[in-house]
Amino acid sequence: MPRPNSMVLCSQTARGHELLPVAHVLWVLAAVGCSNSARLGGRPKVIRLPVLTELKVTGYELFPGNPPGSGIAWSFQQGLTVIAGINGLGKTTLLMMILRSFTGRYDLTTDGAQQTLSVALPSKPMRLNPRHISIFQDRVTDGAANARVALSARIGTRLITIKRRLNNLALEHLSIDGQPVELSGGIDAREAVFQSRLTELIGLGSFVDVLLLLHHVMLFYENRPGALWDTNAQRHLLRALCLDSGDASRAVELERQLQRADSQARNVHARITTAQRRLRQALQQEGGTDRILAELSAEQELLDAEVFEAARLEEALQEYDDQRRRARLAYERAKIVREEADRAVERLKYTALLTRFPSMDDTIRLALSRIMTDGRCLVCTAPAQERQSELEKQVAAGCCPICGSEPEAHDNLVPAHEFDQARLAQERDRAAQAKSEETTQSALLEASTARHSETLAQWENLRNSIRDRTERNRQLQARLPDSARSREYRNELRRLRSEHDEWRAHRASHLQELRTFFAERQDAITARSEELVESFTELVQTLLVEEVRLVQVQRTPRYLEAPGHSSEHIQVPAYAAEMRAAARPALTRRNYPTEVSESQRELIDLAFRLTLVTVFSEASTFAMETPEASLDGIAMERVGRALAGFASRNGNRLIVTSNLTNAGIVSAMFEDTEPEAELELRLRRVLNLLNVAAPNRALIEDRERYGALLAEAVGGLAR
Repeated sequence: MPRPNSMVLCSQTARGHELLPVAHVLWVLAAVGCSNSARLGGRPKVIRLPVLTELKVTGYELFPGNPPGSGIAWSFQQGLTVIAGINGLGKTTLLMMILRSFTGRYDLTTDGAQQTLSVALPSKPMRLNPRHISIFQDRVTDGAANARVALSARIGTRLITIKRRLNNLALEHLSIDGQPVELSGGIDAREAVFQSRLTELIGLGSFVDVLLLLHHVMLFYENRPGALWDTNAQRHLLRALCLDSGDASRAVELERQLQRADSQARNVHARITTAQRRLRQALQQEGGTDRILAELSAEQELLDAEVFEAARLEEALQEYDDQRRRARLAYERAKIVREEADRAVERLKYTALLTRFPSMDDTIRLALSRIMTDGRCLVCTAPAQERQSELEKQVAAGCCPICGSEPEAHDNLVPAHEFDQARLAQERDRAAQAKSEETTQSALLEASTARHSETLAQWENLRNSIRDRTERNRQLQARLPDSARSREYRNELRRLRSEHDEWRAHRASHLQELRTFFAERQDAITARSEELVESFTELVQTLLVEEVRLVQVQRTPRYLEAPGHSSEHIQVPAYAAEMRAAARPALTRRNYPTEVSESQRELIDLAFRLTLVTVFSEASTFAMETPEASLDGIAMERVGRALAGFASRNGNRLIVTSNLTNAGIVSAMFEDTEPEAELELRLRRVLNLLNVAAPNRALIEDRERYGALLAEAVGGLAR
C-alpha cells in the first residue's frame, strides 16, 4: 500500500557509466547503504518529514488580512489547498516564511541553498548573511517590528509548533504536543535546542541533513535546486535517507576528512614551490652555480609542465573511458532496437501470409516472408528486391504469391484480412531509424575508443619522461654547493616534502576508508532500488508524455580538487534519467539538465522528489512552485491531474499557489480533487491573497477581473 504523503505546491512563473540491472547492487556515495537490516531492526528506514497543519502570520504589513489587522490564519486541509494571488502579493514570501520557520537563521550556506551542492556538506549549519536574515524586514515600512509567524506541523505522531519574529528570524516559542520546550540563553543557544529537537523528531543524523531535505525534497520553489540532476545533492539525499543517524554522520565526516587532507596536501605543495624558489635564489648568489642552476631550472620547468600535462591526461582518460562505456552501451541498445524492429517487420509479413493463406505450407510461407523482409532469397541467398516489391503488392491486393491468381479464383482465401501497409511502413521507418542509430553509435564507439587509446599512449610516454627527468634533476641537485644557507633551505624542503608525504598518506587512508565504508553499506540502497525505480516510473508516466525511466549509473564524485591517478577516484552507482526522443527509437541517457527541455527537466526532477517522498517517508509536506511558464496548456492539465492524484491518495495534502496567468493546472487539480464540488466549497480550499494581502497597483485597478480569473480557475472554466 502506498504511504501517505502531504504536499505543498506553488505555481508561478557527472558523468554516467554503464547501466546496471535494477536488481543489481546499488551503491550510493556518502549514502550507500543503510548499514544492514539488523542495524535497523530488520525494517527499512522511514523518515518522518513534517506535514504542515497550520500557518499564522500576524503584524506583517504585506499580509494585513481580512478584516485588516487579522493577518493570515490558515489550516491546511487534507487534499488540495490553493494559495492564489497575482505577482507581487507575496506568494514566494509566504513560502519563504514556511522555509525559515524550519531553518531559522541558518542554512546550508551563508547565502541559503545553492543551485548545486558541494561534494561535501558543512560540518554544521551556516549562519545566514544579514541580508538574508532581514529578508522579511526589508519588505515592509515598519521593519516587521511586531510581525510574527507561527507554523504547526505533524511529524510522525508528534505535533510541533514554531513561532518566530519576522524581523530577525529569532525563535520565540517551541512546543511539542502542546508542551512548551524550555528555551534559554541567547539567540544561537535557543536555535541549537530547536535544531536538536527537530532533527531528532524527523529521524536524521544532523540538522544539516534536515536542511538538505527541506531544499531538495520538501520545497520545490521557483529558484529550485536540483535533486536528480545535481549529482552531489542526489548522493547526499540518499545518504541521509538510507543510513541510520550514526552512519549518515560518519559518511559526511569521512568526506570532510578526505577533502581536508587533500587541501592540506595542496597547501604544503604550494609551500614546497616557494621553498624551491628561495633555494634557487640562494644558490645563485654562490659562485660557480650559474650553469647548473640554469640547467636545473630548465629541467624543473619542463618537469612541472609534464606533471601538469600528465594530470590533465589522467583526467581526460577518465572522461574518455566514460564516453567509451556510454557509447558501447548505446551501441548495444541501438543494435537490440534494430533487431526488434526487423523482427517486427518480419512478423507483420509472416502474419499477413498466415492469415490470408492459412493452407500455405509453412516452409513456403517462411521463404516468402524472408524475401518480403530482407529482400534476399532464403534458398539461393541472391538479392531479390524486385521480387520483394512484387510479393508485397500481391499480398496487399489479395493475389496468390505463388501463381499470381486474383482473389476471385481462390477457394481458401480469407477475404476479411487486409495487409496492413500503414503499420508496415511505420515499422520499416522504425527499423530504418534504428539502423541509423546503430551506425551512429558504432562510429561514436570507435571514435571514443581511439581517443582513449591515443590518450593512454601519450600518458604512458609522459610518465616515462617524468621518471627520467626526475632522476636528471636529482643528479643536477647533487652537483650544487652545500653552504650553510643552502643547507637551511634544503632542510626546509625535506621537512615540507615529509609533511606533504604525510598528508598524501592521510588522503590515501581516508580515501580507502571511504571506499570500505560504502562497500559495507551497499545493501541498504539495494533493498529500495526496485521500489524507487517502479515508483518513479509510475509517477513520471503521469507527468510526461515522453517515455522516461530511472536507471542506475556510475558516478565519480570529485573529492580531490586536482586531477590525479585513477586510484584516487571513487566510482559509485547513482540514479540517472533515460528518455526516448522523437527522432531516436532507443532510450538515451540524459546525464545533464541541459540535455532536456526546461519543462522536462523540472518534471523529471519533480517525479524523482515525489519518489523519494513515497518510498522513504510515511508522510510529508512537499512544497513546489509549478513550472507554468514552461508548460503548454495540455501539459498543464496533465501535470495538474497527476499532482492531484498523487496528493489525494491516502490523506495526502497538496497546497498550491497560483498567479492566475496559466490557471489550467489549478482547474485540473480541482477537477480531480473535488470533481463535483460547488464553487463555494472549492473556494474554501483557497487562501486568497487577493483579499488578505496588501494590494498593489495592478490589484487596485483590476480587482474584479482578477477575482473572475480565480473563480474561473477554481470552477474549472480556465481551460
